[in-house]
Amino acid sequence: MTTADTLTTGIADPKSDAVPGKQRAAWADLCRVVAIYGVLLIHSCGAAFYAFGKSPLPDWLSANALDSAVRVAVPLFVMISGAMLLRPGLPVASTASILRRVLKVFIPLVFWSAAYLYRNNALGGFGVNLFSIFTEPAMYHLWFVYMIVGLYILLPFLQAIYEVLRSRPSLGVYFFVVWFAVTCVPLYWPLPVLRIMQLTSFLGYGGLFVLGGLLATIDRKAIPRWTCIAVYAICSAITFYLTWRFSEKAGVAVERAYVYFTPNVIIASIAAFLAFMTFDLSARSAAIAKWMSDRAFIIFFVHVVVLEHVRYSNTIRIASEHLPVFLVILLISLSTFFISGLIAAAIRLIPGASRVAG
Repeated sequence: MTTADTLTTGIADPKSDAVPGKQRAAWADLCRVVAIYGVLLIHSCGAAFYAFGKSPLPDWLSANALDSAVRVAVPLFVMISGAMLLRPGLPVASTASILRRVLKVFIPLVFWSAAYLYRNNALGGFGVNLFSIFTEPAMYHLWFVYMIVGLYILLPFLQAIYEVLRSRPSLGVYFFVVWFAVTCVPLYWPLPVLRIMQLTSFLGYGGLFVLGGLLATIDRKAIPRWTCIAVYAICSAITFYLTWRFSEKAGVAVERAYVYFTPNVIIASIAAFLAFMTFDLSARSAAIAKWMSDRAFIIFFVHVVVLEHVRYSNTIRIASEHLPVFLVILLISLSTFFISGLIAAAIRLIPGASRVAG
Protein backbone atom coordinates (compact mmCIF):
# COMPACT_ATOMS: atom_id res chain seq x y z
CA MET A 1 0.00 0.00 0.00
CA THR A 2 1.30 3.46 -0.79
CA THR A 3 1.87 6.18 1.73
CA ALA A 4 -1.03 8.39 0.73
CA ASP A 5 -3.44 5.52 0.38
CA THR A 6 -2.92 3.80 3.69
CA LEU A 7 -2.39 6.54 6.21
CA THR A 8 -5.91 6.38 7.53
CA THR A 9 -5.35 2.82 8.66
CA GLY A 10 -2.87 4.18 11.15
CA ILE A 11 -0.42 1.56 9.94
CA ALA A 12 1.43 2.98 6.95
CA ASP A 13 4.01 5.54 5.92
CA PRO A 14 3.79 8.71 8.03
CA LYS A 15 5.20 11.93 6.59
CA SER A 16 6.53 14.88 8.49
CA ASP A 17 4.12 16.93 10.54
CA ALA A 18 5.96 20.02 9.40
CA VAL A 19 6.25 19.85 5.61
CA PRO A 20 3.63 17.67 3.86
CA GLY A 21 5.14 14.90 1.79
CA LYS A 22 8.78 15.88 2.40
CA GLN A 23 10.15 14.11 5.45
CA ARG A 24 9.18 10.95 7.28
CA ALA A 25 7.95 11.39 10.86
CA ALA A 26 9.93 8.82 12.84
CA TRP A 27 7.87 9.41 15.99
CA ALA A 28 4.73 8.32 14.12
CA ASP A 29 6.47 5.13 12.94
CA LEU A 30 7.49 4.38 16.52
CA CYS A 31 3.98 5.10 17.79
CA ARG A 32 2.50 2.84 15.13
CA VAL A 33 4.82 -0.06 15.96
CA VAL A 34 4.10 0.22 19.68
CA ALA A 35 0.37 0.46 18.95
CA ILE A 36 0.28 -2.66 16.76
CA TYR A 37 2.14 -4.56 19.47
CA GLY A 38 -0.39 -3.18 21.93
CA VAL A 39 -3.22 -4.71 19.90
CA LEU A 40 -1.43 -8.08 19.97
CA LEU A 41 -0.92 -7.75 23.71
CA ILE A 42 -4.60 -6.96 24.29
CA HIS A 43 -5.58 -10.14 22.47
CA SER A 44 -2.87 -12.13 24.28
CA CYS A 45 -4.38 -11.11 27.63
CA GLY A 46 -7.85 -12.34 26.68
CA ALA A 47 -7.73 -15.88 28.02
CA ALA A 48 -6.24 -14.87 31.38
CA PHE A 49 -8.56 -11.87 31.72
CA TYR A 50 -11.74 -13.88 31.18
CA ALA A 51 -10.56 -16.45 33.71
CA PHE A 52 -11.57 -14.10 36.53
CA GLY A 53 -12.73 -16.16 39.48
CA LYS A 54 -11.30 -19.34 37.95
CA SER A 55 -7.63 -18.52 38.38
CA PRO A 56 -5.60 -17.06 41.25
CA LEU A 57 -6.27 -13.35 41.71
CA PRO A 58 -2.58 -12.34 41.22
CA ASP A 59 -2.65 -14.03 37.80
CA TRP A 60 -5.79 -12.13 36.80
CA LEU A 61 -4.39 -8.86 38.11
CA SER A 62 -1.29 -9.39 35.97
CA ALA A 63 -3.43 -9.76 32.85
CA ASN A 64 -5.51 -6.76 33.86
CA ALA A 65 -2.38 -4.63 34.37
CA LEU A 66 -0.98 -5.47 30.94
CA ASP A 67 -4.33 -5.01 29.22
CA SER A 68 -4.93 -1.67 30.94
CA ALA A 69 -1.52 -0.39 29.88
CA VAL A 70 -2.16 -0.94 26.17
CA ARG A 71 -5.82 0.06 25.88
CA VAL A 72 -4.52 3.20 24.17
CA ALA A 73 -3.47 1.19 21.09
CA VAL A 74 -6.60 1.62 18.96
CA PRO A 75 -7.13 5.32 19.78
CA LEU A 76 -3.46 5.88 18.92
CA PHE A 77 -3.96 4.33 15.49
CA VAL A 78 -6.89 6.64 14.79
CA MET A 79 -5.06 9.74 16.00
CA ILE A 80 -1.97 8.87 13.94
CA SER A 81 -4.25 8.59 10.92
CA GLY A 82 -5.69 12.02 11.59
CA ALA A 83 -2.21 13.46 12.10
CA MET A 84 -1.15 12.19 8.68
CA LEU A 85 -4.25 12.95 6.61
CA LEU A 86 -5.32 16.20 8.26
CA ARG A 87 -2.37 18.48 7.69
CA PRO A 88 -2.16 22.08 6.51
CA GLY A 89 -1.66 22.28 2.78
CA LEU A 90 -3.16 18.93 1.85
CA PRO A 91 -5.80 19.08 -0.92
CA VAL A 92 -9.41 18.33 -0.11
CA ALA A 93 -10.21 14.69 -0.84
CA SER A 94 -12.05 14.19 -4.12
CA THR A 95 -14.60 11.49 -4.88
CA ALA A 96 -12.01 9.67 -6.97
CA SER A 97 -9.35 9.80 -4.26
CA ILE A 98 -11.83 8.58 -1.65
CA LEU A 99 -12.81 5.63 -3.84
CA ARG A 100 -9.15 4.83 -4.48
CA ARG A 101 -8.35 4.91 -0.76
CA VAL A 102 -11.36 2.79 0.14
CA LEU A 103 -10.36 0.16 -2.40
CA LYS A 104 -6.79 0.13 -1.10
CA VAL A 105 -8.16 -0.95 2.28
CA PHE A 106 -11.26 -2.85 1.18
CA ILE A 107 -9.46 -5.24 -1.19
CA PRO A 108 -7.15 -6.57 1.59
CA LEU A 109 -10.21 -6.74 3.86
CA VAL A 110 -12.01 -8.96 1.35
CA PHE A 111 -8.89 -11.08 0.82
CA TRP A 112 -8.29 -11.74 4.51
CA SER A 113 -11.98 -12.13 5.23
CA ALA A 114 -12.17 -14.84 2.59
CA ALA A 115 -9.10 -16.51 4.08
CA TYR A 116 -10.62 -16.50 7.57
CA LEU A 117 -14.00 -17.69 6.31
CA TYR A 118 -12.31 -20.58 4.51
CA ARG A 119 -10.25 -21.42 7.57
CA ASN A 120 -13.22 -21.32 9.91
CA ASN A 121 -15.18 -23.55 7.56
CA ALA A 122 -12.28 -25.99 7.33
CA LEU A 123 -12.21 -26.15 11.11
CA GLY A 124 -15.91 -26.92 11.30
CA GLY A 125 -17.18 -23.38 11.66
CA PHE A 126 -19.74 -21.52 9.56
CA GLY A 127 -19.86 -22.01 5.81
CA VAL A 128 -17.93 -19.94 3.30
CA ASN A 129 -20.20 -17.07 2.29
CA LEU A 130 -18.19 -14.05 1.26
CA PHE A 131 -21.25 -11.80 1.22
CA SER A 132 -21.51 -12.28 4.97
CA ILE A 133 -18.71 -9.75 5.39
CA PHE A 134 -21.30 -7.04 4.63
CA THR A 135 -23.23 -7.98 7.77
CA GLU A 136 -20.44 -8.84 10.21
CA PRO A 137 -16.64 -9.19 10.22
CA ALA A 138 -15.25 -12.60 9.33
CA MET A 139 -12.96 -12.35 12.38
CA TYR A 140 -13.38 -10.27 15.48
CA HIS A 141 -10.37 -8.00 14.94
CA LEU A 142 -11.43 -6.94 11.45
CA TRP A 143 -14.00 -4.48 12.84
CA PHE A 144 -11.15 -1.97 12.89
CA VAL A 145 -10.82 -2.02 9.10
CA TYR A 146 -14.55 -1.39 8.65
CA MET A 147 -14.21 1.62 10.93
CA ILE A 148 -11.29 2.88 8.84
CA VAL A 149 -13.39 2.60 5.69
CA GLY A 150 -16.00 4.75 7.39
CA LEU A 151 -13.39 7.40 8.15
CA TYR A 152 -12.28 7.38 4.52
CA ILE A 153 -15.86 8.01 3.43
CA LEU A 154 -16.15 10.91 5.87
CA LEU A 155 -12.72 12.34 5.03
CA PRO A 156 -13.87 15.49 3.15
CA PHE A 157 -16.14 16.44 6.05
CA LEU A 158 -13.43 15.70 8.61
CA GLN A 159 -11.02 17.84 6.59
CA ALA A 160 -13.51 20.71 6.64
CA ILE A 161 -13.99 20.40 10.41
CA TYR A 162 -10.22 20.27 10.89
CA GLU A 163 -9.59 23.42 8.88
CA VAL A 164 -12.22 25.38 10.79
CA LEU A 165 -10.98 24.21 14.19
CA ARG A 166 -7.35 24.81 13.26
CA SER A 167 -8.09 28.43 12.40
CA ARG A 168 -10.22 28.99 15.51
CA PRO A 169 -8.62 27.34 18.57
CA SER A 170 -11.42 28.40 20.92
CA LEU A 171 -13.93 26.64 18.70
CA GLY A 172 -11.67 23.59 18.78
CA VAL A 173 -11.83 23.52 22.56
CA TYR A 174 -15.62 23.84 22.42
CA PHE A 175 -15.83 21.06 19.83
CA PHE A 176 -13.89 18.58 21.94
CA VAL A 177 -15.67 19.47 25.15
CA VAL A 178 -18.94 18.62 23.40
CA TRP A 179 -17.43 15.49 21.83
CA PHE A 180 -16.10 14.32 25.19
CA ALA A 181 -19.41 15.04 26.95
CA VAL A 182 -21.48 13.20 24.35
CA THR A 183 -19.11 10.34 23.53
CA CYS A 184 -17.13 9.61 26.69
CA VAL A 185 -18.90 10.80 29.83
CA PRO A 186 -22.13 8.75 29.37
CA LEU A 187 -20.12 5.52 29.50
CA TYR A 188 -19.88 6.08 33.26
CA TRP A 189 -22.48 8.73 33.98
CA PRO A 190 -25.53 8.56 31.69
CA LEU A 191 -26.88 11.99 30.81
CA PRO A 192 -30.63 11.69 30.13
CA VAL A 193 -30.71 15.20 28.70
CA LEU A 194 -28.62 14.01 25.75
CA ARG A 195 -31.24 11.40 24.91
CA ILE A 196 -34.00 14.00 25.13
CA MET A 197 -32.00 16.26 22.82
CA GLN A 198 -31.50 13.31 20.42
CA LEU A 199 -27.76 13.88 20.89
CA THR A 200 -26.68 10.31 21.57
CA SER A 201 -23.64 10.18 19.29
CA PHE A 202 -21.16 12.70 17.92
CA LEU A 203 -18.67 11.59 15.25
CA GLY A 204 -17.26 8.74 17.38
CA TYR A 205 -13.85 7.78 16.00
CA GLY A 206 -14.06 10.77 13.67
CA GLY A 207 -13.57 12.99 16.72
CA LEU A 208 -10.35 11.16 17.58
CA PHE A 209 -9.28 11.44 13.95
CA VAL A 210 -9.68 15.23 13.99
CA LEU A 211 -8.04 15.41 17.41
CA GLY A 212 -4.96 13.64 16.07
CA GLY A 213 -4.69 16.17 13.26
CA LEU A 214 -4.92 19.12 15.64
CA LEU A 215 -2.51 17.69 18.22
CA ALA A 216 0.07 17.11 15.50
CA THR A 217 0.22 20.87 14.87
CA ILE A 218 1.57 21.50 18.38
CA ASP A 219 5.23 22.45 18.59
CA ARG A 220 6.90 19.19 19.61
CA LYS A 221 9.51 21.01 21.69
CA ALA A 222 6.78 22.64 23.77
CA ILE A 223 5.27 19.32 24.85
CA PRO A 224 6.20 18.28 28.44
CA ARG A 225 7.16 14.66 27.83
CA TRP A 226 7.31 13.46 31.43
CA THR A 227 4.06 15.15 32.34
CA CYS A 228 2.38 13.34 29.45
CA ILE A 229 3.91 10.03 30.51
CA ALA A 230 2.73 10.61 34.08
CA VAL A 231 -0.82 11.37 32.90
CA TYR A 232 -0.80 8.24 30.74
CA ALA A 233 0.41 6.13 33.69
CA ILE A 234 -2.18 7.55 36.09
CA CYS A 235 -5.07 7.04 33.65
CA SER A 236 -3.89 3.50 32.86
CA ALA A 237 -3.77 2.80 36.60
CA ILE A 238 -7.35 4.09 36.87
CA THR A 239 -8.34 1.70 34.06
CA PHE A 240 -6.72 -1.15 36.00
CA TYR A 241 -8.42 -0.22 39.28
CA LEU A 242 -11.89 0.32 37.79
CA THR A 243 -11.71 -2.95 35.89
CA TRP A 244 -10.74 -4.76 39.07
CA ARG A 245 -13.58 -3.21 41.06
CA PHE A 246 -16.22 -3.70 38.34
CA SER A 247 -15.19 -7.34 37.92
CA GLU A 248 -15.07 -7.97 41.65
CA LYS A 249 -18.57 -6.55 42.06
CA ALA A 250 -20.01 -8.53 39.14
CA GLY A 251 -18.19 -11.78 39.88
CA VAL A 252 -17.05 -12.02 36.26
CA ALA A 253 -14.55 -10.17 34.10
CA VAL A 254 -16.03 -6.79 33.15
CA GLU A 255 -14.55 -4.73 30.30
CA ARG A 256 -16.47 -1.53 31.00
CA ALA A 257 -13.37 0.52 31.84
CA TYR A 258 -11.58 -0.92 28.79
CA VAL A 259 -13.95 0.67 26.27
CA TYR A 260 -11.89 2.90 23.98
CA PHE A 261 -14.10 5.94 24.55
CA THR A 262 -14.06 5.89 28.37
CA PRO A 263 -12.58 9.07 29.86
CA ASN A 264 -9.66 7.16 31.36
CA VAL A 265 -8.67 5.54 28.05
CA ILE A 266 -9.18 8.69 25.98
CA ILE A 267 -7.08 10.88 28.31
CA ALA A 268 -4.39 8.20 28.50
CA SER A 269 -4.37 7.98 24.69
CA ILE A 270 -4.02 11.74 24.23
CA ALA A 271 -1.16 11.82 26.75
CA ALA A 272 0.59 8.87 25.08
CA PHE A 273 0.18 10.44 21.62
CA LEU A 274 1.75 13.70 22.79
CA ALA A 275 4.56 11.81 24.51
CA PHE A 276 5.38 9.94 21.28
CA MET A 277 5.54 13.27 19.44
CA THR A 278 8.48 14.31 21.63
CA PHE A 279 10.70 11.38 20.67
CA ASP A 280 13.57 11.81 18.22
CA LEU A 281 15.07 8.58 16.90
CA SER A 282 18.55 7.93 15.61
CA ALA A 283 18.86 7.18 11.91
CA ARG A 284 19.23 3.46 12.60
CA SER A 285 16.29 3.32 15.02
CA ALA A 286 14.15 5.34 12.62
CA ALA A 287 14.96 2.90 9.80
CA ILE A 288 13.98 -0.08 11.96
CA ALA A 289 10.76 1.63 13.04
CA LYS A 290 9.97 2.46 9.41
CA TRP A 291 10.53 -1.14 8.28
CA MET A 292 8.25 -2.50 10.99
CA SER A 293 5.68 0.25 10.51
CA ASP A 294 5.42 -0.50 6.79
CA ARG A 295 4.42 -4.09 7.60
CA ALA A 296 2.04 -3.31 10.44
CA PHE A 297 -1.10 -3.65 8.28
CA ILE A 298 -0.30 -7.26 7.37
CA ILE A 299 0.78 -8.00 10.95
CA PHE A 300 -2.63 -6.79 12.05
CA PHE A 301 -4.43 -9.04 9.57
CA VAL A 302 -2.51 -12.25 10.34
CA HIS A 303 -1.81 -11.98 14.06
CA VAL A 304 -5.05 -13.61 15.25
CA VAL A 305 -4.36 -16.98 13.66
CA VAL A 306 -0.69 -16.80 14.68
CA LEU A 307 -1.75 -16.02 18.24
CA GLU A 308 -3.97 -19.10 18.35
CA HIS A 309 -1.10 -21.37 17.33
CA VAL A 310 1.39 -19.73 19.68
CA ARG A 311 -0.96 -19.80 22.68
CA TYR A 312 -1.49 -23.58 22.41
CA SER A 313 2.07 -24.50 21.46
CA ASN A 314 4.15 -26.85 23.58
CA THR A 315 6.59 -24.05 24.33
CA ILE A 316 3.89 -21.91 25.94
CA ARG A 317 2.42 -24.94 27.71
CA ILE A 318 5.78 -25.69 29.30
CA ALA A 319 6.41 -22.02 30.09
CA SER A 320 3.02 -21.80 31.80
CA GLU A 321 4.11 -24.47 34.24
CA HIS A 322 7.22 -22.57 35.32
CA LEU A 323 6.66 -18.86 34.71
CA PRO A 324 4.20 -16.37 36.21
CA VAL A 325 1.22 -15.40 34.05
CA PHE A 326 2.65 -11.92 33.50
CA LEU A 327 5.73 -13.33 31.74
CA VAL A 328 3.73 -15.97 29.86
CA ILE A 329 1.48 -13.30 28.36
CA LEU A 330 4.51 -11.26 27.33
CA LEU A 331 6.08 -14.37 25.79
CA ILE A 332 2.90 -15.11 23.84
CA SER A 333 2.55 -11.55 22.57
CA LEU A 334 6.22 -11.13 21.64
CA SER A 335 6.29 -14.50 19.86
CA THR A 336 3.12 -13.60 17.96
CA PHE A 337 4.58 -10.22 17.02
CA PHE A 338 7.84 -11.77 15.79
CA ILE A 339 6.19 -14.55 13.75
CA SER A 340 3.57 -12.20 12.31
CA GLY A 341 6.36 -9.83 11.32
CA LEU A 342 8.18 -12.62 9.49
CA ILE A 343 4.99 -13.56 7.65
CA ALA A 344 4.40 -9.92 6.72
CA ALA A 345 7.97 -9.59 5.45
CA ALA A 346 7.60 -12.75 3.36
CA ILE A 347 4.30 -11.60 1.86
CA ARG A 348 5.83 -8.25 0.93
CA LEU A 349 8.47 -10.11 -1.13
CA ILE A 350 5.75 -11.31 -3.49
CA PRO A 351 5.35 -8.85 -6.40
CA GLY A 352 2.02 -7.05 -6.22
CA ALA A 353 1.05 -8.70 -2.93
CA SER A 354 0.67 -5.37 -1.16
CA ARG A 355 -2.34 -4.53 -3.33
CA VAL A 356 -4.16 -7.67 -2.26
CA ALA A 357 -2.84 -8.52 1.19
CA GLY A 358 -2.08 -5.04 2.51
